[in-house]
Amino acid sequence: MKILQVSELEEKEKNYILNFLQSLPNGNNLCHFDFHPRNILKTKNDFYIIDWALAAKGDLNSDIARTIIILKYADLQINNPIVRIFTRIRRYYFLYHYLRTLVIRNQKKEIQSWFIIILAARLSERISKKERKKIIRIVKKISTVPRFINSNSPS
Repeated sequence: MKILQVSELEEKEKNYILNFLQSLPNGNNLCHFDFHPRNILKTKNDFYIIDWALAAKGDLNSDIARTIIILKYADLQINNPIVRIFTRIRRYYFLYHYLRTLVIRNQKKEIQSWFIIILAARLSERISKKERKKIIRIVKKISTVPRFINSNSPS
């Protein structure tokens, strides 16, 4: 498991996250796992989703959760402040419409259940120091909040 390789998390945090993962559904959907605006190709008449390198069978809610996390937390790594602002606006616009279109069919709580798993797994990826610090802070906070643990922990 990638989460076991994350050096910034303590063993108790890793164990909680992995135990919690066992309580979530496996799913049987085709998931992209890297869906964001740069992986949508627009032609004159259509849109195509590209870059299926991370695609796998899984729970649709996990794929939605990963998209949300990428759009909200991925470091833009753009030096030009004007371009950075427009890119951020574009991401939030995309996220708003993505959620409005897709999440209506899914339960918000089921999607949110995947956040700690996706965030922790994201720490095993090549991400910027800025994004890493932000995600570590969130994972540590979530894994120690009794309300979250009690309402979502495996029975």
